[in-house]
Amino acid sequence: MPKTHHVHLSPDERADLEALVARRSEKAEPVKRALMLLAADEANGAPALSDAEVADRYHVSIRTVERLRRRLVEHGLDLALHGVPRGPDQPPRNFDRQNQAPHRARPGSEPPRDPNAGTRQKHPHPLGA
Repeated sequence: MPKTHHVHLSPDERADLEALVARRSEKAEPVKRALMLLAADEANGAPALSDAEVADRYHVSIRTVERLRRRLVEHGLDLALHGVPRGPDQPPRNFDRQNQAPHRARPGSEPPRDPNAGTRQKHPHPLGA
């Protein structure tokens, strides 16, 4: 399938991405995205890799590379690197102490009233053993 979004980084954008990678103090995801964008850059005759080569090199799917290209072209470098900011009305992405699964017991909480609650039912062995 032909590429619909081509990565053409300006010299300043390329320098910013290379500095971000060299700093090594950023979170892993933006650094990985920066590396993928540098590999996919087609500006000024730079040796751009295909989506499949970028995906293989950075252990992501081809669709991830396509989405990263699209995000860069449509929304700019900052959004491509750091993603869409989540608002206060959106649910959190990960579980933490405040939003753990409701069925999980919290430390220091009372045990369930039914002593058999949450235990596995014993089923007869299919071979009668």
